[in-house]
Amino acid sequence: MNIGYRMTVFDGPLYYTGSTVLTPATGAPHSESFKITTLPSGSVPGYAPYMRLPKGSRGSSDPRSGAATVGQYSVEILDKRTGTTNENRWVTAFIGDNNSNLTIIGKKAVIEESLDNGVNWSPFFVGRINDISLSSALTFTVTLGDSLELLKQKIFEAEPRVNYTAFKSIIPIGYTKNVATDSGSTTSMLLSVDGLRVAEVTRSGDLNYDRWLKLTKESINRDDNSWAGGSLTESKPYSAIRSLTDTNPYRALLLNNNQYYAYSVLFLRPPKNSKPDNGIVKIEDIVIKPLPTTDPAYSSIDAIGLNDKPQVWIYRLVGDDEKVGEFFLNQTPYNVLRDVLRGNFFDQSFTKITSGGIDILLNRTDNIPFNEASIAAMESAYPISSSLFRIKQSISAADFIEKEICLPYSLGFTFVPETINGSIASSFNLFSTRQPTSTAGFSTLDDTNINTISNRSWKTNEPLLGVVAKYYVENIKGGRYAVTKPTTENASNSGNLLQSLQAAVGYGNLNEINDASYKILTVDCTSIRAVNVNAATFSSEGLIEGTNAASWAYKAANKVASNIFNRFKSGNPEVQIDCIRNNTTNAIDIGDFVLVNSDILPNQALHTRGGTRVFQVIDKNIDGLNVNFGLFDSGINATMNTPSFGAFVATNANAVSSSITTTQNANVDLEYAVVQQGASVPSSTSTSWLLYGAFNISSSTQPILLTQLPEGRTIYLRARAFVPDNSDLKLPSPYVYSSGSTLNGIASPTNVVVSNITARSAQINWTSTNDFYFPQILLASPAGVPNTTIIQLPASSSTYTLSGLNENSSTSHTVGVRYIDSYGGFSRMASASFTASGSAVTLDAPAALTLYIKR
Repeated sequence: MNIGYRMTVFDGPLYYTGSTVLTPATGAPHSESFKITTLPSGSVPGYAPYMRLPKGSRGSSDPRSGAATVGQYSVEILDKRTGTTNENRWVTAFIGDNNSNLTIIGKKAVIEESLDNGVNWSPFFVGRINDISLSSALTFTVTLGDSLELLKQKIFEAEPRVNYTAFKSIIPIGYTKNVATDSGSTTSMLLSVDGLRVAEVTRSGDLNYDRWLKLTKESINRDDNSWAGGSLTESKPYSAIRSLTDTNPYRALLLNNNQYYAYSVLFLRPPKNSKPDNGIVKIEDIVIKPLPTTDPAYSSIDAIGLNDKPQVWIYRLVGDDEKVGEFFLNQTPYNVLRDVLRGNFFDQSFTKITSGGIDILLNRTDNIPFNEASIAAMESAYPISSSLFRIKQSISAADFIEKEICLPYSLGFTFVPETINGSIASSFNLFSTRQPTSTAGFSTLDDTNINTISNRSWKTNEPLLGVVAKYYVENIKGGRYAVTKPTTENASNSGNLLQSLQAAVGYGNLNEINDASYKILTVDCTSIRAVNVNAATFSSEGLIEGTNAASWAYKAANKVASNIFNRFKSGNPEVQIDCIRNNTTNAIDIGDFVLVNSDILPNQALHTRGGTRVFQVIDKNIDGLNVNFGLFDSGINATMNTPSFGAFVATNANAVSSSITTTQNANVDLEYAVVQQGASVPSSTSTSWLLYGAFNISSSTQPILLTQLPEGRTIYLRARAFVPDNSDLKLPSPYVYSSGSTLNGIASPTNVVVSNITARSAQINWTSTNDFYFPQILLASPAGVPNTTIIQLPASSSTYTLSGLNENSSTSHTVGVRYIDSYGGFSRMASASFTASGSAVTLDAPAALTLYIKR
């Protein structure tokens, strides 16, 4: 094997896809392109023989945290004399430009490798030049870092350019109904408060500069029209926001002629002679101006005519330490990941620099090359339901990917050099860190390709005693869904509650463990929120994957905890081994699973050395004819026995019973799926499968009872076996599936009748069909499918007086009545529509006004 390397430095940043090679500035001692090789002069046309062998690492991945390390390589380069004097040298000519700028830093460098003495070349490493230093009187050393360097930049410091974003509105208080951040898209998100109504649009100064929006009296007096975030004071009543720059974080979202427009807020003004009440003021005038034309959310000010009367919401972008501005991302983690890598959450504003006395705008594209096939493969094998990420502050892209996507969902990533659309790039690759269920197709490392004369390391990690996964329930009252150690915090200044709950798996009761030497991992599943964002209201009362939203969140978090616990509970050893470079070892990459059989390595299953075990590659370093692998233990090459189900019985409207039998000591993960009545079993990769719980069964049969299931649906079960404790790992068994069973339905109330209708109230009566469940009253205004929960009544109730109808928003209403049981199961809804009549009562004016004057 005749190994050679060549390196090309491009005149662009790491994400550069062009072909322009770096050349020295005008007037430098030479004008050659920056192309060097380790092979002799003349053997690689166009490449100078000034390169020594690259040294370094392609980075590593930690399957326990989802974190990756930056891949770095250093290359020593001969600074050959290019003229008759020592001052004129080859590398030195590339360092700066004619304005004394150190321009070589940040350039993209591509290292390629040949295994046949320069006949064929393949990508070896891609990075940006992070530093350059004199390593001797005649050589420079450059250090390259891969694309993970780009992910160290912060995201969420500017408005996201995706149309599944929902902002928390500051005025009025609540959440925007729609957003328009992507080519005018108006994707509906979290249906919440109506915007404030504008009575008059005026302007001052340049027609294209601003608009003054004067609110209607009704909007001025709305309870949710209040401002507490600016500098409005008694001494400066008109200066809530003043002298704002184009980076002002306040935005106005306007709905005008069924289109949404985004603007920057110049300032807010309260009514004349008004004074703050405990720091809170009403707003009467809102002055807006266009965003910079370079902003992806730019809207022309001409879109708001002087005769228009739009609705308006004011929101604030997330800042570095901002606790007021926040928004939601409603998408699958895979699509959010794609948009992180596409640069849609980076600050894409133009950066102004001055060069030669001329202002230049530089566009920050900040896209990260990624292998779409690797993401699509994980999306197909391990699909994840649409999630709700609550973004409250900026964070580095790497931290977000590691903590919010990789760790909760058992994923890892690395950067590999590969050709994308004709350009060699440092490309993001995604892989799974779960235990494999089969070793088919795995490569084998044994004494035929392991370097027998090199050192090998083997060390254990601390066993994982348990995993606690935090999830969230939005807009709850009273915390009825609390499970383990709930904590509450204000979700927003709208008075809604956000509750942080925990799902835990492990040995025994994790809350009773006092031994600090045992490790319990806490995973914050910030995207698992018990709220059906596709329902009509931002509420935890809806269904997700066919089950109650709060129950779904608990089961989804439980599945996260179980996946992590089953993977890392044994204190998985880590191994470092040197191997001989050949076709097998060249093809193995970070994230791959391999079979390892070496008589030097300990095998805890055999209590001896040797034997075949399954490992995941977490590190790969190439050094000439050798390759060093970092490996993470995944168990012996054996599979747990498949459990079996007993008879499957629907015991009542919300429960099913069965039994599970094992032929060995095992922890059995029991999952269930809720489908429409009579539907077939979901696919093995369907997001419908939720983890109900784990059962320790030792070569016996254990009865199981599943409760808190929605009425009138068909239920399927599946189960698989894992090693029961932190003894030696085996691969999990295949799933066993049950037949379907349809739950009995809760009879719904009947004969809903609306009477005694006024402008503000109505009496609701219905026929009660049972005395065991709680009637729940829901309302839709204007008429439609009832979606706002009004009240839950005592069992056997059959009447309720609906009051407080808002005649200003609509006189058309639909009221619904359904039963809800203690598990969150619902009956079908019975409903009736009606139209409010008459006018609201107006209170008499006071007979006299008494003034008390104090001297």
